[in-house]
Amino acid sequence: MKKRRPAALVEASNLKAITEDLEYRVQQRTQELEILNQALQLAREQAEHQARSKSRFLAAVGHDLMQPLSAARLFSSALKESTSDPQSAQFAEHIERALSTAEYLLTDLLDVSRLESGKLDTKVTDVLLADVLQPLASEFEILAKHQGIDFRVIETSHRITTDAKLLRRTLQNFLTNAFRYNPKGSVLLGVRRDQDKIRIEVWDNGPGIPITQQKRIFEEFTRLDDCSGDSGLGLGLAIARGICRVLDHPIELRSWDQRGTVFSVTVPLAPQQIKIPSLSIPSIIELLPLQGLCVLCVDNELDIVQGMKALLSRWGCVVFIANTWNEAVCHLQASPISVVVSDYHLWGNRTGVDMLTFAKKQTPTFSMGIVISADRDSNIKQKVKAQGYCFLQKPLKPIKLRVLLNQCKL
Repeated sequence: MKKRRPAALVEASNLKAITEDLEYRVQQRTQELEILNQALQLAREQAEHQARSKSRFLAAVGHDLMQPLSAARLFSSALKESTSDPQSAQFAEHIERALSTAEYLLTDLLDVSRLESGKLDTKVTDVLLADVLQPLASEFEILAKHQGIDFRVIETSHRITTDAKLLRRTLQNFLTNAFRYNPKGSVLLGVRRDQDKIRIEVWDNGPGIPITQQKRIFEEFTRLDDCSGDSGLGLGLAIARGICRVLDHPIELRSWDQRGTVFSVTVPLAPQQIKIPSLSIPSIIELLPLQGLCVLCVDNELDIVQGMKALLSRWGCVVFIANTWNEAVCHLQASPISVVVSDYHLWGNRTGVDMLTFAKKQTPTFSMGIVISADRDSNIKQKVKAQGYCFLQKPLKPIKLRVLLNQCKL
């Protein structure tokens, strides 16, 4: 007769088997997790590498595309001002509109790329709200004059905590939307205080946004059915939403059928409000004659400087152009140059700031330096302004250049 094992020994043996099985399974799952984590890490590194490559590619392509766009805009503006034929002037106007559309599309695509890659740099500081609104007031007052829109900006002396550049881009998209869908109408850029916050609002009295489209109006590639032939991609409001998410600034839409629309963004007030007189935001400078103003234009691209010469000559300026550093030096030594307009990226490691600094030392008549660039790097603009020079983005808007040159003549 076979001797039976004690129950305790049987239970212990079973527990040991179960434990060994569990240990084996844990070890197996651990190895599987390690393999999976390695695969995920590799996929993450590949995705980050692709995102960086995409950002670099888009930045390079954006810079290169802005160059011919800038030259084309200069020539089209010169054509519009030089022709006495109404039909030719109309053609030039159509060319300028097409170039502006191409510029907006390219800028929107670059902004979306930065938002998607998480490479949107922010610089949050306490700023005067008027300093954010003033450039918008000047820019859109010019557009309002051409488009027959009644545009008003409410003055303010509040200080807010935000990234001024990104907030300005958001409001620019709101205003662009209001102008686009409300031709010949009224647009108001105003502010309201709500306890410790400021709500910045863009009102229009246009047709309004249908209720069925209000929920998706901030999504990419969403455009109203009645877009008056506009060829935008529908990215502006999506970009505004993305920027405000990064800044933690709530945005809001209210709209009424056939009565208008208001887009708003809420920003925090700065901790300390400095009491300053309430200043009205200035209107655009009247375009003064530029007869006899000596301007030197410096750029790597021959088409750019030739376009600048064609345009500035129509304004009455005496224009010198330089396609090399030595040419620029010769003009500065031989002529009473008052204004130098230079591209930022020049030959070798030289920059437009180097050119303007040289001109300032070399020419007693030097009074203004303007750097233009197709590069979207905000550090460039800061470097230029830190040296006391003006900065304009390519493609160059002729009216903005004209306003700066007017200041030189005042």
